[in-house]
Amino acid sequence: MNQTVDLENFTNIIDGVESRIRSVYNDVERIKQRLTKPYDLLRSHVTRIRRLGLILDSLQSSNDLSKASEALSELKYAFTSMDWQGIDVLEKYHVVMIKERSRIEAHAWQLIRSSSDVGDQARLGLGLQVFDRLSLLPTALEVLISERQAEIERAVQAAVDVEELTKRTKNKTASLSATTCNPGELPPAKAYPFAHHLALIPLRIFFLILFFFPVGRASYPINSNAHNAAFRSLFWTGLDQLLATQEQCVGAVRLLAVTLCMKRISGGESAGALLDRLDSFAYREPPKLTDLLAVYAIQNWTNPETQACCAAIVLTLTSANPWTVEAGYFSSIRGAFVVSVEDSVGPNSIPDIASICALEDTDLASNARSFCDALSSSSGLLGWASACMETHFQSATKRSSHLKEAFEGEYPRLLKLFLDFWRKVATTPQGDCEGLQLPSYLLRLLQPYETAYLTRSLSRLFERVGTVVAPGATVVPEPAAMDCIIEVAATELSRAAVQTDLLCKVCVCVPMRQFFRVGGLFRLSSQVSVLFFHVVANNIAKMVALFATKAEGLIEVGPMASQISGPPSPAQESNFQLVNLICHFGRSLRHSVARHVRGLPAATKGSVLSPGLSGPEAVVDAAIVDKLNPLCRTILEPLAASLGDGMEEILVGMHQEFSSTPPGSDGGCSAYIQSLQGFLRRLRTDLFSRLSTPTVMSDLCHLPRRPSDGQQFYTFGEIALLDSLREHLSSCIDTFLLHASLLRPDNGRTASVPTDQAAAAEEEETLNRERIRHRLATDCVEFELTLEEQVTVNGRIPGCRLIDLAPEAYARLRAFRPLLLIPTEDLLTTFTSTPAEGTGASPVTTLPGTLVLHHAISRAPAEIPCPHTASGWSLARYVHWVLHTPDEAARLNFISHALAVYTEQVEARNQREYPAIFPIIRNLLEHFVAKLPAQNLPP
Repeated sequence: MNQTVDLENFTNIIDGVESRIRSVYNDVERIKQRLTKPYDLLRSHVTRIRRLGLILDSLQSSNDLSKASEALSELKYAFTSMDWQGIDVLEKYHVVMIKERSRIEAHAWQLIRSSSDVGDQARLGLGLQVFDRLSLLPTALEVLISERQAEIERAVQAAVDVEELTKRTKNKTASLSATTCNPGELPPAKAYPFAHHLALIPLRIFFLILFFFPVGRASYPINSNAHNAAFRSLFWTGLDQLLATQEQCVGAVRLLAVTLCMKRISGGESAGALLDRLDSFAYREPPKLTDLLAVYAIQNWTNPETQACCAAIVLTLTSANPWTVEAGYFSSIRGAFVVSVEDSVGPNSIPDIASICALEDTDLASNARSFCDALSSSSGLLGWASACMETHFQSATKRSSHLKEAFEGEYPRLLKLFLDFWRKVATTPQGDCEGLQLPSYLLRLLQPYETAYLTRSLSRLFERVGTVVAPGATVVPEPAAMDCIIEVAATELSRAAVQTDLLCKVCVCVPMRQFFRVGGLFRLSSQVSVLFFHVVANNIAKMVALFATKAEGLIEVGPMASQISGPPSPAQESNFQLVNLICHFGRSLRHSVARHVRGLPAATKGSVLSPGLSGPEAVVDAAIVDKLNPLCRTILEPLAASLGDGMEEILVGMHQEFSSTPPGSDGGCSAYIQSLQGFLRRLRTDLFSRLSTPTVMSDLCHLPRRPSDGQQFYTFGEIALLDSLREHLSSCIDTFLLHASLLRPDNGRTASVPTDQAAAAEEEETLNRERIRHRLATDCVEFELTLEEQVTVNGRIPGCRLIDLAPEAYARLRAFRPLLLIPTEDLLTTFTSTPAEGTGASPVTTLPGTLVLHHAISRAPAEIPCPHTASGWSLARYVHWVLHTPDEAARLNFISHALAVYTEQVEARNQREYPAIFPIIRNLLEHFVAKLPAQNLPP
């Protein structure tokens, strides 16, 4: 029992000891935990401090900017993630880090500036990457752009600094206008007119004289022309330097933009806080620096403190040359960014910035739209420089008349400078500069000076025209006076021939509508619209219009200007001289324009043969055709009308000739044809010989026609005359054909023949008609030859033959002669039969039905009246009506009415049968009526 009690007590003692041991263990564990956390923390701090020391040692001993920037980036992250203040070692390390950071920044700035000057893209990319690792890239970009803008603005101010230019001009003219004596020589006697009296002048006065008149230099008055020349020379030199500075700055910023587009963040780096609000969009590959800058601008777009950085980012990114930067150089945040907020978001399309950012942050979406709008409206550094030049140039021209005169009076030189500058800064990868045209912002800069120059140019042209053709003048100027006008026009063209842009300026509008595309942040997708504006050529066209207006006042009018009964009157002499003068003016002007645009590209010359083109030649040609040609026709039209009337009066005589004297069998032409030949030859000798004609083979070359109305250029008075005779020649031919078709030899003679002699009379009448038709056939040939002789009397001028002047009437004249020789019984079958296979239709079938029916009726007996006789009209009235009634249905209706009248007369006489030719006439009428269109059928 005692052992049991002892064992129980021992057990209790063991349990107590165990509980005490467990309590002690717990206390020890608590103590251990309290000691472990500070220890671990202290050990991590010691490790971090040791690592910071190693990084600082490597930073101080390394000259590699890339490794140094990585070390600084790590140090910055380390210091931002720990409480280092109050620890002496860390404070020392921080001071060292700040110093090293300043050193690395200085080296990076030196690297960027030196590489920008020499165009070293690799070193420039390294410097930009260093600034990115130091989180200073937007700030560095702002500083770089600000420096370039300040450099450009200083160059612009220096180029148009009126005070400085005036001061330098005075120094230059003073040095040029003064002569200096060699050392040891006496000054020239003319410098001191009183030199022989020096011995009589006291010493004090002598020194005063030397002060005001220095020894060895004689000054003369400064010539104002020399002053202006020196001023302009200095101005153009300064402008050359300005454009050279701009070229350097634009090239540097363009290289900066291209490098930003190409440089990516290395694989081991992090984009940092720039993408903290867009972390839901993962990158398939490391982003480019342009991506980070775009995100930075979007995130800080409304922050007033970062407005300058955002503006610098936009200016840099839009300064990349779209012709030299490949599409792959630009990138966006992969799978996220496009610029066009108008595009719909489809299942297979890439959503725009707004649609993505609207899901995350409404403010961010608004910033994205604003950023895209800024990119679309920006023209890069060159656009900013153009606006700066525009502001300073306008201010300077208002303050200085010399600068205003240089800008406006020598605009072609100014344009040439900017064209050369644009070729240098906008060169295509293949070196093709011909297609490059000035952008809209440079055109806007040059527009005021171009307008002023063109106004002055137009004034010079108008002044010369006003001098040659004075108001109220009644005497036609000499051709030598016209040459003065041509010389002024040639001078204006030669001044403007620095480039096709001034002769025929092209305004190019390139709307930057799409900068973001798949795989490219700034891939330019532009829609180019080209508008052609004629400048100097338009001025010459206006000069032509003014000359035409003044020359119109020299035209002589009245009966004496259109008489053809005798030698030329003084009014006709003056009009002929005026026509020759106008033709000489147009011919010389076209040659001058063609000579100045001969070396230009074919697409800019323009031609009347190509209606789609409108170059300088086309503008001047259109003015000549529209202004001078009508003026020549106005002068010659009264004379041409008198000529047409005279020819018609002679042609009417054929009826009296064949009625009074039956034609013989000699085969010669009729008397009225001989009268017509004499009449035309007399006019050609007495009147038309005064007009100028081509004299050499080069003058006979065919000049192009206008495609709209087919009119020729009136290079000579003869061509103007022939073109004025077009309508009258057609009318004369038609008049001849009408009279020939209406010619009837009987005139009622067979009506009084006794019955026993009717057969012999009828046979004689048939023979007489055959002779008349053969004589008319001969007359047709002679008539054609007579007209052809008159239009080709001075040689075959291309486009001025009879077939060219009156093609349709000429075809009718050629077809009428075979009609005269067709037997009467074959008339109907000639027109109604179908031509054999493989043979064309006879030319006779092309004649109007009216003409054929007239001739058929003329073969009929006298009892079948002519159309005009049946209606009680005179022959002259009927011929006039037919010539002025182009409606063939109305003509056929008139003939049908005449036949109906004849049919009624036959029925009234109870005549048993019609003449044998009447059915032929009736069937021919039905045939021609059936050929009419349905809407033109007679009632």
